[in-house]
Amino acid sequence: MDLEKGITYNDVMVKPKYDGDEMGSEISLSAEITPGIEVETGLVVETGDVEKAIKIASEGGSIIYEYNTIQDIELAVDKIPGILGLKVEISDWESSRYDILDQDIDFVYLDCEYGYIDKYSKISNRIKDIRDIPIIAGNITTPEAALHLVKNGVTSIEISSQNRSSCIGVPRVTAIKNIRDRLKSATVIDNTEYRLIAGDVTKSGDITKSFCLGTDAVVINGIIDKFDTPSNDEILRQIKRDVFYDFELINSNNISEARENSEFIQI
Repeated sequence: MDLEKGITYNDVMVKPKYDGDEMGSEISLSAEITPGIEVETGLVVETGDVEKAIKIASEGGSIIYEYNTIQDIELAVDKIPGILGLKVEISDWESSRYDILDQDIDFVYLDCEYGYIDKYSKISNRIKDIRDIPIIAGNITTPEAALHLVKNGVTSIEISSQNRSSCIGVPRVTAIKNIRDRLKSATVIDNTEYRLIAGDVTKSGDITKSFCLGTDAVVINGIIDKFDTPSNDEILRQIKRDVFYDFELINSNNISEARENSEFIQI
């Protein structure tokens, strides 16, 4: 049996770089979470708590809002600053749910345990018929799945293994690299813009590694939710400080430079 080698976050480190200037120059984590929608930071939090969302958004975090009713969406739109995306379980996309597209939201996130399914194409096409709005989808780990989503109108892909299986998936570093390389080389999507999002990470160092690997944004619930505290804005400030410091050590002022400047070493 021939086995493909897989690499996860714990298997690699990013090599430091020489910086001729003093560390501490201006660093930005601004990113496009989906083509045409720039956010203050590429740090994404999924939440249905409006107060939590307000605190995180005030520190530049990007919000994917988990709602229950149309009234929830209206409250979120009214109170949460910045960009606002809406998370909807793919099983909920019945004809009665398309009324959410009338709301003042910037993008929709189609949530599913495993994203390599035909239902995505039917739903994304139906959404596009109603409204030209960016679509984020995912929980995929293979290049084939990523191509399937992009071909069917998805503009941002979340790379993550959120299915219930303990033995099915691809280690994250390998998944990001393979998907990035395959999409770059796919002639069928030469004129199609897309963005990559690293699914839920649990350590701030993995945020830096994800950016260096080529993702445009990172879901950070795995870090935020570890702290049983209402001070989510302070947690986000600390996460940003950690990533800023990492960027200083690789002589990078933004996500694009980190991607270009980074060299990985396998442990």
